[in-house]
Amino acid sequence: MDNLGLDFHDIVVLLPARDEQLTIRESIVRFSESLPEAHIVVIDNNSNDSTAVFAQQTIDTMGLDARVISEPKLGKGNAVFAGFRAVDASVYLMCDSDCTYPIEDAKKIITPILEGQADLVSGDRLSNGVYRKQNSRRFHSAGNRLLTVLVNRFFSSSFSDVTSGFKAFSGRFVTSYKRPASGFDLEVDLAMHAAINAFPTLDIPISYRHRPEGSFSKLNTLSDGFSTIKKVFTKYAFYRWSKLTGRVFGRYS
Repeated sequence: MDNLGLDFHDIVVLLPARDEQLTIRESIVRFSESLPEAHIVVIDNNSNDSTAVFAQQTIDTMGLDARVISEPKLGKGNAVFAGFRAVDASVYLMCDSDCTYPIEDAKKIITPILEGQADLVSGDRLSNGVYRKQNSRRFHSAGNRLLTVLVNRFFSSSFSDVTSGFKAFSGRFVTSYKRPASGFDLEVDLAMHAAINAFPTLDIPISYRHRPEGSFSKLNTLSDGFSTIKKVFTKYAFYRWSKLTGRVFGRYS
């Protein structure tokens, strides 16, 4: 991918964050312990609180190989893509900065990438039922399962949890991802990109816990859910059109 004058790292942890001052310190500390060899990039997505300040203070106090960058365009997809462009790497690990994912499993998620077994690895919260037990928001579990079923059926894939926010990517996968989603449809779009372009993928069962008290999700169950479902159908329509006409829709889609 384009290296914008910034240094190369073997492993990069991307932490998109908007108004996560309650959890950003713990996220950084735990990743520095789980993956001490990784370069951590916090992407402040136009926060209205002290997320960026707390992140930088944590980095400076601990003397970490890390940085805070800013992405003013709202949307998780915009934030993560800013992280992709900020540094060149062999392996990228993306994780929500709300401390809901098992950061201690970080090495388990990136190992298949390092060993060349997969280009996309997802932490699977759905197969073991942990997400349904821990998440208190109505319709989330059903919506996540519906999206997984749709993607698998339309694109002949076998994902267990397409909406997981704990994912690892190879450098070549990131390089090929030229037209990213801008918002919370990012995870599903990444899965569709992998399926369309025949990238090897792997799902690894993980634990999950509810957000800590005082921390709030920015995802709107209904509006973001319907928007993502619409994107799946739209992308499938173009995918089918390309198959029927022989036009190239795969690479860089």
